Amino acid sequence: MKKFNPHELSSYIVKKRIKSANIWEESIDAFGYEGFDLRMRYCTIIGNFFEYLTQAIFGGVRHYDNGDTEFCPDLVIDNHRAIEVKACAQNRQVKFSLFQLEKYNKSSYDTYYCICKYMMEYPLKHFINKKVFPILAVNVGFMILMPIVLLNQLRESGNEYILFYDNPLWGEYMKLSSRGINELLAFPGKTIRTMGLQSSRYRFIKRRLPDEVKINDNAIKPFPILIIRDRWRVPF
Repeated sequence: MKKFNPHELSSYIVKKRIKSANIWEESIDAFGYEGFDLRMRYCTIIGNFFEYLTQAIFGGVRHYDNGDTEFCPDLVIDNHRAIEVKACAQNRQVKFSLFQLEKYNKSSYDTYYCICKYMMEYPLKHFINKKVFPILAVNVGFMILMPIVLLNQLRESGNEYILFYDNPLWGEYMKLSSRGINELLAFPGKTIRTMGLQSSRYRFIKRRLPDEVKINDNAIKPFPILIIRDRWRVPF
């Protein structure tokens, strides 16, 4: 089977008006190199990178304090839209906390989830004693921005792309398989129907990051961006 390469998708066109971001990267020199703590520190930096990148593309304010301790998305765009960013490595599932999903369902915001995939199989070994942002800048695979209603429908669909598990520390999670993510990017309408959902509810907008985007003076390798809009809600 041919290895999936999102950069070969010719149907994605260049998106205009994306700004560069001047982002400060936290030092990793004092992290230590023992087990769980190191892994969590690097995961935090990877998460920060993709939050900054999502902000550069879609705007908004990171970790906006609106006084609501129950609703803390990664980006607040305006008075009615917010984004939660989820990053995953190549050939890995993306995880969604059901507790968090329920909180966002109760919010007055139209919440979108941004799935960001980076094309590295075992990322931690690549980052030891190195700056993280320059490595990620040339290894972003793609982004998929989807409305929360789609996640809710996937949760109830019972299709083969979705798994559930209970983490003793962090509660219940839903996983969207790597195959499901890849197929959604390549064939969004067809994949939505294969998942047992109605694709007519959604509009699929295909874009590609232009060449000039940088973070910390690190040029971001252009990658495809799929925006899934809910036709029944305010457009993103």
